[in-house]
Amino acid sequence: MNSEQEKARLLQLHRTALQAHLEKDAGAFLAAYASQWYDVRAGGIRLRSKEEALPAIDQYFRRTHFAAIHEITAPIIHLSADASMAWVIGEIRVQASQEVALSEERDFSFRCAWVSVYEKHEGEWAQVVDASFFQFQTPNE
Repeated sequence: MNSEQEKARLLQLHRTALQAHLEKDAGAFLAAYASQWYDVRAGGIRLRSKEEALPAIDQYFRRTHFAAIHEITAPIIHLSADASMAWVIGEIRVQASQEVALSEERDFSFRCAWVSVYEKHEGEWAQVVDASFFQFQTPNE
């Protein structure tokens, strides 16, 4: 594969992850992740696994209705010279609601910017780092 084809594949992985939110599909969201990856957020670093993460992400997706996901910036994709590693930077705005109690939902919105680092594992891209920053917004923002 040439670099443009590799970038197109990474862009497809990015789009699949966003679509998984709308379809409430935790399995599809995690499909491109390595069996273990580093999660960098809220001032900390944590090694996660698909087995550990799947139930929590599934519960989050089941409790959350994503009304809109807007890309603020087009994804920025970079490949290493030997195409064995890559990173993708994304920035989105999300409008959603979430179940907070029986028959009660709370509207919320946030911006998220992140960098995902990928390595080639057996010829396929696998996400090995997810570094995300969330900024929750008040109703007037």
